[in-house]
Amino acid sequence: MRYKVFYGGCPKFTESDKKDFDRGSYVCQELMKTGTGAPAVISRNTDPRYPFWKVEHGFSCVVFPSREDALRYCRERGFEKA
Repeated sequence: MRYKVFYGGCPKFTESDKKDFDRGSYVCQELMKTGTGAPAVISRNTDPRYPFWKVEHGFSCVVFPSREDALRYCRERGFEKA
């Protein structure tokens, strides 16, 4: 994951920013924003032995067995599409 410093208002993320949030065998599939405007990343593991999805936001990292579970977690916390 690449870290960027933003000056001024909240950053605007686009589809092309997804590659900046790839790390190891996890590939960013969705970018969302928390209530404070910080990024929340939904990533899929590309290793077929470990077909997990993970949500990262702030200092939290939560792993899920399916994409639907990861999206439900984000919706329950009020995250919105970036």
